[in-house]
Amino acid sequence: MSRSWWRSVTERPVPGDIISLIEMGPDPCPMQPGTVGVVRSTARWTDETWQLSVDWKPSPNGEQRSLALVWPVDKVKILGRDVPRSAPT
Repeated sequence: MSRSWWRSVTERPVPGDIISLIEMGPDPCPMQPGTVGVVRSTARWTDETWQLSVDWKPSPNGEQRSLALVWPVDKVKILGRDVPRSAPT
């Protein structure tokens, strides 16, 4: 296991990070593993727990869901960074 892979699954995501869901904690209607989204905001709950607001990409059947994650209870992998486009000059 590479150091960069380990960091991608243990580092807390920040706004702008593109993430992939690995595993969701107890939830009555969990998201599917592998679902990809962009973290839009974070809020600290406790010293070790954060809520992540995520814009999820539509599923293969076209379903669009909005569901926040609780990090580190919900496991995600950071895939990269969503770089906003600059305004045309």
